[in-house]
Parts: sequence; C-alpha cells; structure tokens
Amino acid sequence: MKQLLLQYFARRRRRRSGYQLQNSLSKRVLLIPYNAIGDALMTMPTLAAINTQLPEWQLDVLAHPRSAELFAHHPAVSTIYQADVNRRWAFLREPQWPRKTYDMVLYLGSRLTFFTQLNLQQLPTPQLYSLSFSAKDISHKGLDPEPLFDALTSTDDDQRFVRRMRTITTLLGETEPEQWDQRIYLPDVKLPNVNNPMVIINPAGTQQNNRFEADTISRIASMLQSHGYEIAAFDTPDNRALITSLPIQWLPSPSLAYAKSWLERSVGVITTDTSIGHMGAALSVPTIIVRCDQQWRADCDPLWGRVKVCVSPSATDINRVRQDQLEDALTWLATQH
Repeated sequence: MKQLLLQYFARRRRRRSGYQLQNSLSKRVLLIPYNAIGDALMTMPTLAAINTQLPEWQLDVLAHPRSAELFAHHPAVSTIYQADVNRRWAFLREPQWPRKTYDMVLYLGSRLTFFTQLNLQQLPTPQLYSLSFSAKDISHKGLDPEPLFDALTSTDDDQRFVRRMRTITTLLGETEPEQWDQRIYLPDVKLPNVNNPMVIINPAGTQQNNRFEADTISRIASMLQSHGYEIAAFDTPDNRALITSLPIQWLPSPSLAYAKSWLERSVGVITTDTSIGHMGAALSVPTIIVRCDQQWRADCDPLWGRVKVCVSPSATDINRVRQDQLEDALTWLATQH
C-alpha cells in the first residue's frame, strides 16, 4: 500500500511540475544533502562540481537547520531552505519547505523511509534524482525506489562517502571533475590571542561508542603536554562533562564559523569521528581522528588534508585504541608545523 501511494504522488509530481515549468525562463536546481554536519561538510565537493557543470543555473539547498550555516556563505548557493526532509509530514509542517518549481532536485540523503520519500514527492520537479540505495535497505524498508525517482546513480564499488556523493554529477550528463574542491565558506571570526601552540582535543561524538573516557583523555593530554602544547577544547556541555580535571583553555564556539576560526588558529586537532575531524581536514589543519573499527566509518575517512586516522581494534569501544598508535600520531603532528 505504501509503495502504491508513493508511486501515485510521483506521477502527480511529474505531471504538475512539468506543466508549471512551461512558462519558466530560469533554470533551477535544488540540492538536498545529509542532515548531519559532518556529512554536509563532505557534500562541498559535490556542490562545487554541480556549480561547475551548471554555471547558469540557480542552485538552492534544502538543509537541516543544524547544518544550514555551512551553505549560507557559499558563493554558488542562491537560497537556503532550513527544514528536515526526514520529518513526518515535513512538507506540511516545515515553514521553510520549498514551494517553487525546480527543473531538477538532487537528493543525497539515502533515506528510504516512507515519510522521507513522501516528502520528496511533494517537491515540485519533473526530475527527481538520487544516489542508489543498498539492496539491504530496500529489503528492510519494503520500498522500491526506482518508480519514485527519475534517475538513480549506478552502484559503485567504491563506497567511500565523498566519492559516492560525487556520482550524482554523472546524472547531469557530464563526467566528474578531476579536481576536488573541498573549501568551506564560513566567515572569519576575530578571536583572542593564544600565547602557546594550541592543540584542540574534541572528545565527544554524537553516536554511540564515539566518546573518549577519562583515561583516554588523560593519556592524550599527557602526551600533548610532553610536546609542550597548550590543550584547548570547545566549550560545550558534553566536553565540560568529559573533561573535568585538566588545565585547559575553553574555546567559545556558538557557531560553525567560530569552530572554523579556532581550528585555523590551532596547530592541530585530535578528535573522535565527528564533524570537527572533517572540518580540520578540509582546512588542512593537522588532524588526528580516533574511531572504532567499523566499515561505514572507514568509508567516511577524509580523502584530503593532513590527516592521521587511529583505529581502535574494537568495533564498539573507541577507548581501546593502542597507546603506540596515539604516540605515533602525535609525533607526526609535531612535524606538521
């Protein structure tokens, strides 16, 4: 029943939007990235590639409110809609839901849930494109995506996140650009001076088993201090709860622009597998990422920048990362500045 209902809305979308575009003079494309900040950061090369391939088109973005700041200052983006495409009845409940007709909508979210797909079918466009969906997800959700989209990317053996998102550009009739443009367009923020070389430690990730325990934080801090670094951390409730007994400089970070500016001021960052790791890599700040041994995390490792990845031998406990791995990574960090 859900499949048939979605297919009805897909047919209605194509019919209505095709008629509305007959009188449209401008060309418009809407990009829908993943909701999470780290995932949205990894969308930047795709956004740049689309702008290169469709330079005369108006490029808009439908982004989750927590990641919308990343697109607000991007020179290629005309309009940003802040809405959660995965929310139930988002097309009715989200005040910033797009209402104008688009020649093309590019969906990168890979969510095959009923309400996400229902929301997508309410976007006025005759061409709704998406990344391919895994056979496992199709079987689990019981939905067939092919009748719902006007084109899907082909399945690629390389499942690394950034490369997979870039395959959406092949649906535009162009080959993928050879150059990666991972630049982050956030304004610079004036910050207070820092006297000593500062390394930022970021112990808190949002996913389960992605947080440093007190012993891991102590191990890292001891090694940083032995290299003569001042230790800093973003001033967030999670970090305050985890870092309780170290002399540390707390960095105010009320926005992503602040986080970017602090990272640029630092000589390096050591972090769990979070958006801070991807931002540091994009900024070419020496970055150490500590993560669990999980394939989906490996697929999200940065493909550029000065990055060392320390992998815990456990798939569920980041704090089992070996001491010699951390020591080698910090020795490498000391050679980067």
